[in-house]
Amino acid sequence: MSRQARNVLDLTYRRNHLRFARMMMVENALKDYHPANLRAAVDALESLEREVLLLQRAAALPKPHCYSLEPAGGPISVASRMADDRQRSRTCTDLVPKTP
Repeated sequence: MSRQARNVLDLTYRRNHLRFARMMMVENALKDYHPANLRAAVDALESLEREVLLLQRAAALPKPHCYSLEPAGGPISVASRMADDRQRSRTCTDLVPKTP
């Protein structure tokens, strides 16, 4: 799950960098000079930013994860696990109030 979150965060940073590049390095830096291809460059960067946004949203969708649980103290034998289960069930039934 943390790998997925890192991937989404990485795409977020990349999208923010694209937006900054479009706004500050292209639009604002060249607005006084009125180059002929400025609008085409801005449109291309906006299109790329939208594409990265779609990648980001796809990466953020819930995905199945596999977990494996193991006892903290190491492997437990089947006999001791069964004894623990019997003890636990005995304890649980003793706590339930008896109906008259």
